[in-house]
Amino acid sequence: MIEAEFPWCGSDWTGIFLKAYIIYELHVGTVPADGTFEAIIPHLPDLADLGITAIGLIPIAQFLGERNWGYDGVDLYAAQNSYAGPQGLKGLVNGLPSAGHSGNTGRGVQPPRADG
Repeated sequence: MIEAEFPWCGSDWTGIFLKAYIIYELHVGTVPADGTFEAIIPHLPDLADLGITAIGLIPIAQFLGERNWGYDGVDLYAAQNSYAGPQGLKGLVNGLPSAGHSGNTGRGVQPPRADG
């Protein structure tokens, strides 16, 4: 997901200490009305108000069809196209720090700080 052309933000983001993680497992296809990565962004402040500090995205791997639980992923390292694909996932990752969140897809998105 690293590409110089994408307008990444949050370069001053220092992460969240592991002991402060309160993870909300979020099914991308069911939480926002249109079931896309970027449609989650407006919900991030509500999650922060609940004390959530990190989100775990399920499923994000490419699968057959529009909606799925993701356990039969066809390409584990490709962001699901019906959720807006890699560009949509990048947009969501970009929105996490401004809402005070970290995120995890199980594949290295914004790892926790282990030094505190």
